[in-house]
Amino acid sequence: MELQQLIGMPDKRLSSVIIYLHQNKGIFPNRRKNQFEEITEEEFGSMEKIYKEIFNR
Repeated sequence: MELQQLIGMPDKRLSSVIIYLHQNKGIFPNRRKNQFEEITEEEFGSMEKIYKEIFNR
Protein backbone atom coordinates (compact mmCIF):
# COMPACT_ATOMS: atom_id res chain seq x y z
CA MET A 1 0.00 0.00 0.00
CA GLU A 2 1.27 3.47 -0.85
CA LEU A 3 0.66 4.84 2.64
CA GLN A 4 2.73 2.06 4.16
CA GLN A 5 5.58 2.79 1.76
CA LEU A 6 5.43 6.50 2.63
CA ILE A 7 5.57 5.95 6.36
CA GLY A 8 7.11 2.86 7.88
CA MET A 9 4.99 2.05 10.92
CA PRO A 10 3.29 -0.99 12.40
CA ASP A 11 0.06 -2.06 10.70
CA LYS A 12 -2.05 -1.25 13.76
CA ARG A 13 -0.88 2.38 13.80
CA LEU A 14 -1.28 2.66 10.04
CA SER A 15 -4.83 1.35 10.40
CA SER A 16 -5.53 4.15 12.88
CA VAL A 17 -4.19 6.71 10.40
CA ILE A 18 -6.46 5.34 7.67
CA ILE A 19 -9.48 5.34 10.00
CA TYR A 20 -8.88 8.99 10.94
CA LEU A 21 -8.50 9.91 7.27
CA HIS A 22 -11.69 8.06 6.40
CA GLN A 23 -13.70 9.61 9.24
CA ASN A 24 -12.69 13.08 8.09
CA LYS A 25 -13.14 12.59 4.34
CA GLY A 26 -9.42 12.46 3.58
CA ILE A 27 -8.23 15.19 5.94
CA PHE A 28 -6.15 14.11 8.92
CA PRO A 29 -7.56 15.83 12.02
CA ASN A 30 -5.19 18.29 13.70
CA ARG A 31 -6.27 17.15 17.14
CA ARG A 32 -4.94 13.63 16.38
CA LYS A 33 -1.55 14.66 14.99
CA ASN A 34 0.06 14.69 18.43
CA GLN A 35 -0.61 10.94 18.63
CA PHE A 36 1.69 10.44 15.62
CA GLU A 37 4.77 12.48 16.45
CA GLU A 38 6.87 10.42 14.03
CA ILE A 39 4.90 11.82 11.08
CA THR A 40 5.90 15.23 9.69
CA GLU A 41 3.47 17.85 8.36
CA GLU A 42 4.76 17.12 4.86
CA GLU A 43 4.03 13.42 5.33
CA PHE A 44 0.51 14.20 6.59
CA GLY A 45 -0.06 16.20 3.41
CA SER A 46 1.24 13.34 1.27
CA MET A 47 -0.99 10.86 3.11
CA GLU A 48 -4.04 13.03 2.49
CA LYS A 49 -3.19 13.25 -1.19
CA ILE A 50 -2.67 9.48 -1.50
CA TYR A 51 -5.90 8.80 0.38
CA LYS A 52 -7.87 11.07 -1.94
CA GLU A 53 -6.32 9.46 -5.03
CA ILE A 54 -7.29 5.99 -3.80
CA PHE A 55 -10.77 6.64 -2.41
CA ASN A 56 -12.08 9.53 -4.51
CA ARG A 57 -12.01 7.87 -7.90
